[in-house]
Amino acid sequence: MKRKMVIRIMALVLAGVLAFGSNVMEVRADDSPQIEKDLRPIKDAVCEKMGEDTIVGAACTKDELSRNAIQELIEHHFNAVTFGNELKPDALFGYSNGKVPGTHEDELNGKTIVVPNMDFSRAEYMCDIIKKWNDENPDNIIKIRGHVLVWHSQTPEWFFHVDYDKSKDYVSPEEMNVRLEWYIREVLTHFTGEDSKYKGMFYGWDVVNEAISDGSHSYRSDSENPSESLLKDTHGSNSSWWHVYESNEFIINAFRFANKYAPKDLDLYYNDYNDDSIPKQIGIVNLINAVKEADGTRIDGMGMQGHYNSTKMNEGDFEICAKKYLETGVKVMITEWDMKASDSYDADDEKSVVTEYTREANRYKTLYNKMLDLKAEGYDIAGFTFWGTIDKFSWLQTTSGMGGGSTSGKPHCPLLFDDDYKAKPAYWAFVDDSHILDMMNEYKAKAKAEEDKETEASVEEVNDTSVEAVSSEEADEAVSEEAILLEDDLKAGEEKPHRRSTPMIIATCAVLAAIVLAASIFAQKRAEKRGPKKKKD
Repeated sequence: MKRKMVIRIMALVLAGVLAFGSNVMEVRADDSPQIEKDLRPIKDAVCEKMGEDTIVGAACTKDELSRNAIQELIEHHFNAVTFGNELKPDALFGYSNGKVPGTHEDELNGKTIVVPNMDFSRAEYMCDIIKKWNDENPDNIIKIRGHVLVWHSQTPEWFFHVDYDKSKDYVSPEEMNVRLEWYIREVLTHFTGEDSKYKGMFYGWDVVNEAISDGSHSYRSDSENPSESLLKDTHGSNSSWWHVYESNEFIINAFRFANKYAPKDLDLYYNDYNDDSIPKQIGIVNLINAVKEADGTRIDGMGMQGHYNSTKMNEGDFEICAKKYLETGVKVMITEWDMKASDSYDADDEKSVVTEYTREANRYKTLYNKMLDLKAEGYDIAGFTFWGTIDKFSWLQTTSGMGGGSTSGKPHCPLLFDDDYKAKPAYWAFVDDSHILDMMNEYKAKAKAEEDKETEASVEEVNDTSVEAVSSEEADEAVSEEAILLEDDLKAGEEKPHRRSTPMIIATCAVLAAIVLAASIFAQKRAEKRGPKKKKD
């Protein structure tokens, strides 16, 4: 009889544990990031106004694109992507910045040369994801922007030295031209060549990036930052390209070689930040014209990176500079669009967040309207790409010495979607700006409700009425303490730290059930030892 009772109790406990575990796993699944699929795709709204061939893109890294929610966000809202890092020189050399990752012999123009080993795997991983989508959705394809072939930053220093050894001398301009042509050939033929599995997927490529100085407004030199050694593995400001050539020859040759190896329908771009600076614009226009005037070159577009500020920007200067670039005969695209927060932005203050979201939405709206006006005037505005997908993955969330990066270390809210993949007011700047005010009022109300909820929230006491005869007060306290921890865990969303994983929660429940069972048996045994109470006469 006693054995049957114990077995029955244990069966009930096991069933409860499994049921509770199933519920926990269901909550975890339901808490996974979900995009708002009922929203109108940004690409549809923009292409309706700017033309069906308009690029509406977003940048992402390999890690970001491996997330299902990011894939869904891109597939729903955008018709193009830019790889954040995976097609830059350091990535294609396997991030072996301190030392050449091995060499091999290759042929170029009938001559045998020694070249460094390359690693296309990171970019291929991303291309394969996009290709799979395109193959399954031929009427809703996503194109790719190549970024970037020639850049003073994120190019290993050893690439410029004899034997690819930065402890040795720099190579001559003639030798560097051989390396430059070989590198451009390898990258472009691998991803856009006739035999490439990715043929036709790329719409454009940044051939040269950030070659104009913020200081001199002429070509970036090898002494932009005197405190930065040229022998560093990679550079933030100084250009080893300039150190080798001491002229714009490498820029001209980069566009010449790109024209030689790229398919004719691949647009070739120059790309730069502080693109709305009137003085820097002069240097950029001179670069574009120099490329256009050289023999054998081709330049199709100017990439205005678009790393702007929600407060410190003059929209009039943006329009002036855009027109100057367009008047050289190239198309213009915003290629890395985001919006730094104002200095007063406080991510922990609800009022500050509402103010910043409003300011950001209005800034995006104003610049987008400028682009629509230029398009209406007959200028070739090719589209725009946002430098990221959701706020928390933005490069502005970390301090960067790169041009246009964050120097404050403070949080930013630079994009159209928040950390939870939800559309911000800035989204409506491109879809229907009449909704911006409505959404801000809705956001205020939601923030107020959340604040009230957190203030009034209290943890309910856990009363287990399904198990009787528990005489241990310690067991009751343990159950209550773990219930609180479990409730906290269930409130936590995906990608936030958890005190308990699902297996740990189930294991904890089993332990607690065992404690309750042991206490019950202990109480029963004590009662048996005392024996039945004697009746009073």
